[in-house]
Amino acid sequence: RIGSTLEYLLRNVPFHITKVKGRWASDAFLVYLRHHVQILTPYMQAQPSLHESFLRLTLPPVR
Repeated sequence: RIGSTLEYLLRNVPFHITKVKGRWASDAFLVYLRHHVQILTPYMQAQPSLHESFLRLTLPPVR
């Protein structure tokens, strides 16, 4: 499942659509993405909006 999730994200599919396509019932796929930072880093650097979305979804809220 995480392989297809990475593929969707590398093809610029938004997070919420990736979650539905991968049949993720929760945001658990975000945990897997943290482990794949080396794969995602170059892509996110080329896509600033994706980087912002990733940070918003994976980092805890600032209080």
